Amino acid sequence: MPTKIKKIKKEAGYIEAIGRRKTAVARTRLQTGNKQEFLVNAEPLEKYFQVSDLWQIAKEPLVKIDCLDKFGVTVKVR
Repeated sequence: MPTKIKKIKKEAGYIEAIGRRKTAVARTRLQTGNKQEFLVNAEPLEKYFQVSDLWQIAKEPLVKIDCLDKFGVTVKVR
């Protein structure tokens, strides 16, 4: 099943999307504002993924559209 954008809350300042695969669920929020951090399960991306290749894969969509410095990204994976 493809990822669908579930909520767009402009007044709250974020866009949320949910992706599912088998029993795993990933909730991603792109937030506008001052914080341009990339968090996975409340940890910085570099701490959650120990391999730099995985950092590049995670950041690649935002780099391609030149928006890496415009959004803060929060991902919760279960």
